[in-house]
Amino acid sequence: MNLRQLDALCSILVAADPWPIKQEQKEALQELATEAAKKHGFADWFDAYNRADRKIRFLEARDRLEYALSYWEGVRSTEAHSELCTARDELEKIYDLR
Repeated sequence: MNLRQLDALCSILVAADPWPIKQEQKEALQELATEAAKKHGFADWFDAYNRADRKIRFLEARDRLEYALSYWEGVRSTEAHSELCTARDELEKIYDLR
């Protein structure tokens, strides 16, 4: 399960009240979400619910920075390339993406 799918599942787990399914089925979905959450570095599904959207935004920002860096790759001496590298490094420090 990718991070966006996990985020959607966690949102459903929080929003679906009252549940249209049996308690055992709800618990099975919570266990599935917790397993996926742990694979993405979260403590459990509720932690993922609270923090997944932030991680998604950081990953998207990192991807945009990497794209920009690839554009400036041939001109490493430029100030723009240096600033993009600094921005990428700071982003990775903020969310420990390495």
